Amino acid sequence: MSVCLGKGMPLKKVKARVIEVRGNCVAGFKVGEELVFDGMSLSTAPKCVEALCAIYPMVYGKQRGASYPFQNREGVTFSGCPSPDNTVAFAIEEIK
Repeated sequence: MSVCLGKGMPLKKVKARVIEVRGNCVAGFKVGEELVFDGMSLSTAPKCVEALCAIYPMVYGKQRGASYPFQNREGVTFSGCPSPDNTVAFAIEEIK
């Protein structure tokens, strides 16, 4: 089990699920794919570093129990890749 550095609190297991692909994702993301963040580990090698960098701040917060009331819907937070033409949207939530 990984712990939050400096606080000794366990990190929550979080998944980022692809919920929408607009255009043609050059990394090949498909709706329904999931990236699972288990402590400091990622379930699969990231297909796209740009998408990973864009969603990671929300994943980092969720692992540590953060909530985002400005966009939170039943414990789900949304984020996406920065591509203006080929956008991939992710739903990020804790795995219980």
